[in-house]
Amino acid sequence: AAGLPLAHHAARDVRIVDCRWRPDGTGSSVFDSGHLPGATYLDWRMELNDPPAEETSHALRLSSSASVVAFMRRAGVGDATTLVLYDDTLGLYAARAWWSLRVYGFESARILDGGSPAWVAESRPLSTGILPHPEASFTPRLNPRLRLTTSDVRRVWPEGSISTRIVSPST
Repeated sequence: AAGLPLAHHAARDVRIVDCRWRPDGTGSSVFDSGHLPGATYLDWRMELNDPPAEETSHALRLSSSASVVAFMRRAGVGDATTLVLYDDTLGLYAARAWWSLRVYGFESARILDGGSPAWVAESRPLSTGILPHPEASFTPRLNPRLRLTTSDVRRVWPEGSISTRIVSPST
């Protein structure tokens, strides 16, 4: 956390995003109780993913570019902004946000090493205030090479083929 460029971060076009998400919906309460100064809260599950379809209630599918643009505008993130993402779950949710934004062409995002636990352990300040950011213009540029759909995988790995192996973190 020591290398985080926070001094005058608004003037240097650096934005900080709190990705501390909770399955029970209390992530914004965690944010309200204390966050890095100047941070904007991101509910990555709602803002960077489409709502799950009834038949696949747990699937995480990327949201539309319009939803990503709406978040970026709210957070004051433009094409030339540097974004610092953090969470309190070993980078799990910050990494999901980082990847989602990269799919839409935003490549100037960083993940705070150690997240909020490292920040607090170094006795750095927390804030309960919310600073408004000037709206910014982000232009999404879809990078289709960073994600595959089920159809894409089936084209690469036809049924009965043994030439391609899929690795799942759940196995």
